[in-house]
Amino acid sequence: MTSLAAATDQVDYETLANRFRPIFARIAEGASAREQDHRLPFAEIKELTQAGFGALRVPVSDGGSGASLPQLFRLLTELAAADSNIPQALRGHFAFVEDRLVSTGAQRAVWLERFVKGEIAGNSWTKVGTVKIGDVITKVSPDPESTTGGFRINGTKYYRQHLRRLD
Repeated sequence: MTSLAAATDQVDYETLANRFRPIFARIAEGASAREQDHRLPFAEIKELTQAGFGALRVPVSDGGSGASLPQLFRLLTELAAADSNIPQALRGHFAFVEDRLVSTGAQRAVWLERFVKGEIAGNSWTKVGTVKIGDVITKVSPDPESTTGGFRINGTKYYRQHLRRLD
């Protein structure tokens, strides 16, 4: 299964959403306090991933929920109503999941299994410009100058900052 259409297994949205709504409600209860106290939602994201939220798009046949893209976006909208910071924090993960869903080869299955086990990807996997699926420009390798077995990363990470005047 490598096409986007084949990535879903036609699950019922309400059944899927009802699985996560109690978690969304708990997240909403503490969202304001987290925002005021500048606390990151580590525990909330952990609870979501343990419940399978990070594997929403993984096909049922691969152990995921088999959600379609519209279903994913509806769930992210519900989650954003509880705490808008969390879908923002997970955006890189879901982009990476989509990248893995259309990939081929052994690594596809490895990554889908990792998502099903509750692992999530961070936001630093993207590259600027046109990069073909499977191309890896940024690499992590053993640091030959390290005396402690450290690693070195080569590549460039780009950030885009949006500024807005608040008056």
